Amino acid sequence: MRTYRYDAAGALLEVADSGQAERYVYDPAGHLRFVRSYVATDGAWSLATEVEIEATADGGDLTWALDPYPYETWRRDRYRR
Repeated sequence: MRTYRYDAAGALLEVADSGQAERYVYDPAGHLRFVRSYVATDGAWSLATEVEIEATADGGDLTWALDPYPYETWRRDRYRR
């Protein structure tokens, strides 16, 4: 069952479905941006996928990713579209 969570102003914050949730934010221009995906494990949320942080002027993106368990350390990657 898909559920939606909104902030007090009615902006979408989270979409959850079958133990997985996606979080969203709005950029300063008001565009909806995907932030991160979570998966539920043993009743706790853990970060599972890449997080797009910002687009760069040269057409690339800066992203953050969480390395798989047991490392659980952040790494920053840059790639071009």
